[in-house]
Amino acid sequence: MSSILKKIIFFSITLSVLLTPIFVVQAQYGIGETIKDTPLASFKSITLQTMTGNVLGAVLSLVGIVFFGLMIFGGITWMTAAGNQQKEKDAMNMILSASIGLILILSSYVLVAWVFNAFKTS
Repeated sequence: MSSILKKIIFFSITLSVLLTPIFVVQAQYGIGETIKDTPLASFKSITLQTMTGNVLGAVLSLVGIVFFGLMIFGGITWMTAAGNQQKEKDAMNMILSASIGLILILSSYVLVAWVFNAFKTS
């Protein structure tokens, strides 16, 4: 390739890399119309109870995922122990601890739901 062609290609690539963010930042892509249909449009009508419920739902989803992962890991550890009593004991302790943790989290959720229902304003 000639040096002039290399310079033209280099200049074109450099110019496109530098100018692309400018066009992307200024483009709207219909965001104004789309946001009207989202829950964020009615952000002013969100109450403390709704926000707390959403946060608790997200936390409980995360707890469920962690519990599932611990149970799978404990089960695999138990299955691959190959007669090693210490590995079997560790796997059983992991499964037991994950189950106790899940019971504690769910019981605390029931307690919080009961408190919120007791103080709910009608």
